[in-house]
Amino acid sequence: MLSHEEERRLQAIEQQMRDEDPDFVRRFGRRTDTLAAALHRARAIAVKVVLGLLTALGVLIGIAGLLTASLALFFTGSGLAGVSAYQLRRVRRRRCGR
Repeated sequence: MLSHEEERRLQAIEQQMRDEDPDFVRRFGRRTDTLAAALHRARAIAVKVVLGLLTALGVLIGIAGLLTASLALFFTGSGLAGVSAYQLRRVRRRRCGR
């Protein structure tokens, strides 16, 4: 925690930097924003890939259940595919702001 005097000094230094070299300050601030945005995008892509793979796995398990006439396997696969497809849809819609 900074004291009131240290806070005032820090604000004076920041203002001096903005006055002397505004391009540097803009570049410095943009880098942090772009890094955070890149990490957010990477996480969103990873979530979409995992949900897509789970959906595909659920479909395959459901098909295996049909082929082997196993209702438990069919319903397990169908449930996995349905839940993961629903979650994938929610993730995609959230990005679009709907």
